[in-house]
Amino acid sequence: MPSLLAMHAPDRLFSAPVNVVFAMVVVTLLAVAVRRISRGHDHRTVPMMGIMAAFVFAAQMLNFPVGVGVSGHLVGGTLTAILLGPWAGTVVMAAVVIVQAVVFQDGGITVLGPNIFNMGVVGTLLAYLVYRMVVGRSIRRPARVTGAAFFAAWLAVVVASVLICLQLSISGTAALGRVLPVMVSVHAAIGLGEGLITAGIVAFVLRTRPDLLYDVRHQVRPVGRTVLAFGLGAALVCGVGLSLLPATLWNHPDGLESVGAREGFMAVESNGGEPTSAITLAKVSLAGGLGTLLMFAMSFAVGRMMIQPARRTKRGDEDCTCTSVPGQ
Repeated sequence: MPSLLAMHAPDRLFSAPVNVVFAMVVVTLLAVAVRRISRGHDHRTVPMMGIMAAFVFAAQMLNFPVGVGVSGHLVGGTLTAILLGPWAGTVVMAAVVIVQAVVFQDGGITVLGPNIFNMGVVGTLLAYLVYRMVVGRSIRRPARVTGAAFFAAWLAVVVASVLICLQLSISGTAALGRVLPVMVSVHAAIGLGEGLITAGIVAFVLRTRPDLLYDVRHQVRPVGRTVLAFGLGAALVCGVGLSLLPATLWNHPDGLESVGAREGFMAVESNGGEPTSAITLAKVSLAGGLGTLLMFAMSFAVGRMMIQPARRTKRGDEDCTCTSVPGQ
């Protein structure tokens, strides 16, 4: 049976040089992200990081069919960047991918660099740049914002699929000419689902709490208990309940798995058409709930560590300035 969590590249899919190069790039970008967050974000980012990490983890478990025998799932990088900003979004996506690999064995440990880059960096930094270019100065026009969110999210999925093809080709795993057309066509369809989900959530936020969008600075309000409860509750519904739908209604491999099986560079497990057992469903539901809570707590704590020290330092500098005596 295919993985019921979001499918990432497994170990041994890419060569060691590819893994090392992308790991170095990711580490460098994360270092820059931590610096940018500590200097440019306020306390509202902390709970939002927890909410978005929990929601992305849970939503990635909910696959949706995109064709005969193929499914897709939300990546969430573009949505996270629109709500948190590109740098905080990058940290959240990296945390999600790392926890999925280390704790839930979904995706390889040695390929964390390519996986984080493909699903996190492309969806946060690149997609956010595209989103801002499309929106321009029309940040308060809901139709323009939701349309830009849809296009950026769709494009992020397609660009990530192209990157995977290049990584496979450089690694000698698959020929670029064979895998590129198939991979891009499948993920172009998956990207439509990504775009619709992203645009739908952005439209909902614009109607209810537009100040939660990273680029909207009017009517700035704190992230209260209502937002926390609603966000974490929605994540738990996805992780505990809706994650069971793929196992019971459509048990199809995702885009990378399906292309890998077709081209012969990945093996896809199958349950032979038999219904998923109740024990397996219970394990999926339990993993979804625990993973959702873990991601919320972990990202909330990481956000506090990055943002609060900077605020304390700034406050300390202001106090020193106020109490200093000229001439001493």
